[in-house]
Amino acid sequence: MSQEGERAALSFILLRISNASRQSCSILGESGTRTNFVTLLSKRCFGNVAVASKITRALPAELGVLHGYVDEKLKLESILKSSMERMSSAQFERVLHPIFEEDELTLVVAGAVLGFLAGLVQQGIATGKWRVAGGLMGRIKKRWRGLRERKGGGGGGRDVNAN
Repeated sequence: MSQEGERAALSFILLRISNASRQSCSILGESGTRTNFVTLLSKRCFGNVAVASKITRALPAELGVLHGYVDEKLKLESILKSSMERMSSAQFERVLHPIFEEDELTLVVAGAVLGFLAGLVQQGIATGKWRVAGGLMGRIKKRWRGLRERKGGGGGGRDVNAN
């Protein structure tokens, strides 16, 4: 994974879990994690799912006052950021893989379909079977010639205007 990709992934992770407010929103706001939280809490409430559900509904309003304190004491964002920045690319990739594993097939299929379509378009244009609508290529060539002429016609290399 490139460094830019690692930075983007790190930003995504930090945005998602780096402070108490985001964590509580993630746990209590998303249907899958909320269900798991209710199940876990109901075990602590002697199997009473109704009590656990009621507590879970009331928690968001009550937790807000604790977020600043928890963030200050845990310093989770700075700890996560420094720990993840010290990881090698291979270690970082191992951390990210489970996160994206669910959607991996969707990403692969979407990439394959988009790549196939882009290849078809490129082949159609390269073979001359498809033309760019509205004389777009002509306007681009004309604009390019104008830019080259203003710069004194230099630039060296191959003439991109040649047909």
